[in-house]
Amino acid sequence: MVADEVRKLAERTSLSTREIISTVSAIQSEANATVLSMQQAVKQVEHGVQCAQEASTAIASIRQNADQVVEQVSEISDSMREQSSASNMMAQQVEQVAQMSEESSSVAQNTANESARLRQLSSELDEAIAYYRV
Repeated sequence: MVADEVRKLAERTSLSTREIISTVSAIQSEANATVLSMQQAVKQVEHGVQCAQEASTAIASIRQNADQVVEQVSEISDSMREQSSASNMMAQQVEQVAQMSEESSSVAQNTANESARLRQLSSELDEAIAYYRV
C-alpha cells in the first residue's frame, strides 16, 4: 500500500512537473515574444526620435530662410522708398527746369518784342532825322 501511494504520488508529481514545465515554457515563450515586441517598439521609437530631430532641423532651416527673406524684403522696401524719394525729387527738379524754361522763353519773347519795338523806334527816328536834314 505504501508503494502504491508512493507510485501515485510519483505520478502526480510527474504530472505536476510536466504542467509546471508547460507553464514555464508558455511564460518563457510569452516573455520572449514580449522582448521581441519591446525591441521592435524601441526601434520604432528610435526611428520616431530620428524623424523628430530631422523635422526640427528642417524647421530651423525654414525659420532661418524665412528670416533672411524678411530681411531681404525689408531691404527692398527701403530701396523702393529711397527710389520713390529720388523720383519725387527728380520730378520736382524737372518741373523747376520746365518752369525756368517757360520763364526764359517769356523773357526771350519780351526781348524780341522790345527789339522789334526798338527797331521800329529807330526807323521812326531815322525818318524824323531825315525829315530835318533835307
